Amino acid sequence: MNLETSESSIVAGFLGDKVSKTEVVETPIEPKPETMTSNCMHCDNEFTFVIRKGTKPKLCSDECKVANRNLKKKPREKIVRKHKCKTCDNDIVQTGQGGTRLYCGTCREERRKESYKAYKQRNKVIVEREQGKCQMCDTPLGVMKGRGRVRKHCPECYRKKRNQKSREYEKRKYEPITRKYLCENCNQTFTQTGKGKLRKYCGACS
Repeated sequence: MNLETSESSIVAGFLGDKVSKTEVVETPIEPKPETMTSNCMHCDNEFTFVIRKGTKPKLCSDECKVANRNLKKKPREKIVRKHKCKTCDNDIVQTGQGGTRLYCGTCREERRKESYKAYKQRNKVIVEREQGKCQMCDTPLGVMKGRGRVRKHCPECYRKKRNQKSREYEKRKYEPITRKYLCENCNQTFTQTGKGKLRKYCGACS
């Protein structure tokens, strides 16, 4: 190994001066990395690489890596199926893995138009239904035209029922709540109205 010597301190002086001892410092030289040659698996050119633990490159450059990756990608095979139309018996050529078509394009468009016409015609028909009697006053409600919900009450009873529900709601909403609390000073029980926070002291102690 090569040794580099360095004089730590030399006391300069006149004649007769003594030179101090020199200190020797050893600096290790890093070993050169081991290399190896191999042939690229894509272009078959010889290349050199540094030996590392657990790795051994098979391709010489990034271009070869991209080209080798593209070779591994296989194009998807197109699935072509042929079958007959359910209405006109014409051939239907279908590609892909989707569901099997029952009708060709022409027959499918005609069926769509026919179903739309039937939907329009069905909505034009006026449906008449017997509604029965009012559940409160037994008044006949007569015949209802249309597809809406059948009424259960006559207009007057319906108005009364709606007003009664609104009054019950208002009463339940604004009904005063009375609660008891214990005064921490005089230890007597008092009542408090409302939904606020309970008091800690009565009126006399506070």
